[in-house]
Amino acid sequence: METYCYSKLSKDEIRLVDLHPASFSDRIKISISHIPLPPSTHNTTRSVSLNELEKTLPPKWSIFETTDRQILFYFEDTDDNWKSCWEHPDPTVDLRPYQIPTREPKLFHYEALSYTWGEDHGSETAYVVSSAHDTQLRIGANLALALRHLRSEDGPRALWVDAICINQEDLSEREQQVQRMSTIFREADRVVVWLGPESTDSNLAMQRLDFIGKQVVNTMDNWNISSPEAVAPDWCYFRYAIPYSTAEWTAINAFLHRDWFSRVWVVQEIQLATDAVLQCGFAQMSWSYFRRAVVLLWGKQDPCPCLSRHRLSFIERLANVVQADTPVYHRFHLTAGRSCADPRDRIYGALGLFPDDFQLKVSPQYSLPVGDVYLAFVRAHIEHVQRLELLKNCQLHGRTTNAPSWVPDFSSKFPTLKGAEWQFVSGYAACDVRFEGSTLSVLGVHSATVRTVTPPIPNYRSDSDPSTFLDSIMAIRELIRTNFVSTMGECVVPDNAARAMTGNYLVDRFPENNVLTLEQWKEHLRSPTIFGDSITSENEGDLPFQEEFALGFLLGRVYLSTDEGYVGLGPPGTEPGDQIVSLLGCDSPMVLRKGPHGGFLVVGEYLMPELSDSRDFLGPLPSPWRVQYFIGPSDRIPERWVHQTGS
Repeated sequence: METYCYSKLSKDEIRLVDLHPASFSDRIKISISHIPLPPSTHNTTRSVSLNELEKTLPPKWSIFETTDRQILFYFEDTDDNWKSCWEHPDPTVDLRPYQIPTREPKLFHYEALSYTWGEDHGSETAYVVSSAHDTQLRIGANLALALRHLRSEDGPRALWVDAICINQEDLSEREQQVQRMSTIFREADRVVVWLGPESTDSNLAMQRLDFIGKQVVNTMDNWNISSPEAVAPDWCYFRYAIPYSTAEWTAINAFLHRDWFSRVWVVQEIQLATDAVLQCGFAQMSWSYFRRAVVLLWGKQDPCPCLSRHRLSFIERLANVVQADTPVYHRFHLTAGRSCADPRDRIYGALGLFPDDFQLKVSPQYSLPVGDVYLAFVRAHIEHVQRLELLKNCQLHGRTTNAPSWVPDFSSKFPTLKGAEWQFVSGYAACDVRFEGSTLSVLGVHSATVRTVTPPIPNYRSDSDPSTFLDSIMAIRELIRTNFVSTMGECVVPDNAARAMTGNYLVDRFPENNVLTLEQWKEHLRSPTIFGDSITSENEGDLPFQEEFALGFLLGRVYLSTDEGYVGLGPPGTEPGDQIVSLLGCDSPMVLRKGPHGGFLVVGEYLMPELSDSRDFLGPLPSPWRVQYFIGPSDRIPERWVHQTGS
């Protein structure tokens, strides 16, 4: 049988697959058609703001917008007297002006499939039925399995499937269709996430996650509130331990480690969906309930048995809702740590996450060398936002691309190190830069010179590091013993060293967060916990939150001191004599090294509390002022405010 021959797409056209009805074991038969899909013009802005709606509420009532864009009404008199509901407490108030505008009727209806290609693409056959003559098309085993599970015995099912609907042999078409991904997934009636075949405990995991999700709603300003339909209303509290068995938690952990969650492309595919469902075998659950469950579990005070908080954080980033004012850098960061077959897709696979005006500045070009793709993206980002946030993802050690050192090597699962978003080194200042060929000229000040450097802490979370959890813990203990334990056996950690080890994520910096004070954290450093002798498990899920959080900052980094008496955490490969600088438009201090032909090389990001809060540019804050952070509604991005703490 002949191989299917693609016909050219016209402007604004996409292809759709009609999946023919059949039983599970029958041949896969499809039809392929072209349909027009112009750019979306749907308005998702409420005609009247929710601030106006709040003015209609009785005392002690408030409203929240959920991550599903619903309006939730909440009453609280005391800790024991509260309720949530979907109805306005005053039934005479008309809610229609406050709702999201409804969509215009669509000309075509389809579902978009989100799945992983797998390693054996082309090992299965789909038969393309047409009025002229039938042909065949080679598809991957995982896609074939998905189509067998998705098809009905009763009627056809219209799908958009990238491996079939894009001519993969036509580079120009691939580039054009990749740029249209945001429209394709946003306009789909539903996104179907194929997680793979059923396993022995996958149905159990889905049932338990579905139940958790039905107990809570997540709000746009990052609250978890008991759902009006909840039968276990206490589960929304971050201190409340969900009473699942070890078998149930083990099933959930295995479910969260399915390959789909670790791919770059799926982030934009699920973020763009107006409706989505997860399918594992023949079992399904709502993406909305899954997202609610993951966000709730991630925020729990005590770790859930058998669950890695690091893994939960990884999945939670996927579930985190991108809002209109979410910065480009934070949208891009949602793909960090995820995999893709073509390293160029580190950029192109995230394109649909970006605002429309920035998307226009990034044109997919698969013929370009990888380093050139990364350089073009970083330059476009700097010019667009007038900031140097992406510089923080640079790491000289272990680079594999030929791009300049000021361009991160995204081909690894960036970032290789956990970044600190709240050092505030240059305030809100725009960068002052010039591009001269492959050289980036920046404006900043010299802050310090590196004097001493320890070996890096092994990073067992990195694919390129064969170390184990206990290897990392033992290295941290050695760091503490060598640098902070006196000959009398007393552990004394300086304030700034303690702050650096937890990224300064302490209550005096984040007064609304449930985190430790500096003294409580220093006490942890002196006690036999992560830095002592009591941890023997290979499971980081046993760690309390603050210790697991600090572990993320320590892994892969070196502890260093400077000629000026500063201490902090630096990137691997840092050497004595390297320069630490504060740059306009960059939130963190950066480590630089003199280049062999003049200029400097970017070594990486530096965590140093002494340089926070624009001190190198403006000097120290006068007493009693200090900087505190409050988490805003946009993607949990800290809003910085300078508060006076005394008269």
